[in-house]
Amino acid sequence: MDPGEKRIRWSPILGISRRDWNSWRDGELIQWDHRSVSALTAPGHRWMEQNDQGRKRGDNRPHTWSTTGDLIGRTWARLVFGGGTPSAFPNASPHSDEFVELLGWIVAEGCYPKPKGDGSWNHVSISQSERVNPEKTAQLRRLASHFTNLGYTFNEYKVRPDGVVPFYIGSDLGAEIRTALPDKQLPPLLIASLTLAQAQILYQALIDGDGNRHVGGGDYWIQVDQGRIDSFQMLAAMLASRTAQKTWDALNGVSRTTIYTRDGGTSGSTHPSPVDYVGVIWHPELSRSMAWAARRAGTTYWTGSPELTEPEAARSQSHRRIGRMNKISSSDRPPLSIESTASTSSTSPSRNSAPA
Repeated sequence: MDPGEKRIRWSPILGISRRDWNSWRDGELIQWDHRSVSALTAPGHRWMEQNDQGRKRGDNRPHTWSTTGDLIGRTWARLVFGGGTPSAFPNASPHSDEFVELLGWIVAEGCYPKPKGDGSWNHVSISQSERVNPEKTAQLRRLASHFTNLGYTFNEYKVRPDGVVPFYIGSDLGAEIRTALPDKQLPPLLIASLTLAQAQILYQALIDGDGNRHVGGGDYWIQVDQGRIDSFQMLAAMLASRTAQKTWDALNGVSRTTIYTRDGGTSGSTHPSPVDYVGVIWHPELSRSMAWAARRAGTTYWTGSPELTEPEAARSQSHRRIGRMNKISSSDRPPLSIESTASTSSTSPSRNSAPA
């Protein structure tokens, strides 16, 4: 995302900058531990900050940059972790709006029946409770009518005693669905091929199928398959929403992914703590001073790469600030890898680009 225009676009990665880090020599890293932002960065790592004068005047001034080290002593800096104008979608798509909506329902509620033995089927089944969710059942009936009028097989069967309405999608349309959603996964290339309106349709279908709304606003999505969660977080990031995944081991690994309505938070809410670290730190190199989408410990957010060079005096000042904080001992901190800070492979349509 461009801090000035605030538009979300795909941008080529020029390379990956890597550096060996040793806290004894280079100083501590700073860990941010919040339910919506998890980060482990060097003092020179940059973050977007809301322009205070622009916020007070209500205008759209460019976001400014602040480093992790500079934010240590600032409790009320307004950091930008989400938001922006979605501009990463093409103007045209190879798919119809109805097909995209159906794909969302299949991911959430559909089933790929399998025959016994080594054979294969192409038909797809989906069901919904008319007793519990009459509005959702009506949506599936609308889609069934649409595709039936196009000559596809999309049949509704007799309502079961428990109120569930089963639908049968024949092998003609079913084969197209299975091709678009292998193993009911949402491929990144599929998401990247949608228009903005279709991405919003897909998002809403996923929420209608497996999601809900928090009291007071904000959606959440329930899912157990990590691949589908990865794709959902990519879709949300492209739609300018930051997310956080929480997994309940007691519920057989079921995860709830929260979609936040607020674009950011204060620097004090990140609960910064110094961490001794020996290993490799890295960041993507972009063509301009852009923010990029990162994911760590299930949280997604905008962040920025450090400057190409960091004045030694500034580094020393940052390290002195950190030294006055309470340190985390090696036995208290979880095993962390700085290389898990971002997951560009799961959020890009190709190996050489990442949302900026």
